[in-house]
Amino acid sequence: MIKNNAEAFKERIGLWTTLDERQQYINYITMHDSFVQQHWTCIVGSLSPAYDSLPENMQKELQNLINTILNWLTVLLDKGKKNKAFHFKGNAKDQANMTHSALLSSLQMNKVLRNDIYTSIQAKLLSL
Repeated sequence: MIKNNAEAFKERIGLWTTLDERQQYINYITMHDSFVQQHWTCIVGSLSPAYDSLPENMQKELQNLINTILNWLTVLLDKGKKNKAFHFKGNAKDQANMTHSALLSSLQMNKVLRNDIYTSIQAKLLSL
């Protein structure tokens, strides 16, 4: 299941390679919109809290998935910052960690509170 999600993510970002950094970022920030309507969380948000109880192979797959996402996002943000597509303080790795964490937690909180926190966080992230 985790490997399938990792492969799906790689396929999705592969489709975005012809897009500029800003559009790739928008696609990433909005790719979970359908989850909100269904009151779902992403696989990372679902499995991370139970990480210590997962079998070792699933822990490694989850680590690989998260690293794949963060590495891609870091490279995208770094390139976009250099090309003036993004304006943020600090380095791209920290921004990638913050962006991914904000999206992840907003999906979880939106599931519980059923309010517009995901949309609010998303809007802030898109203003980067």
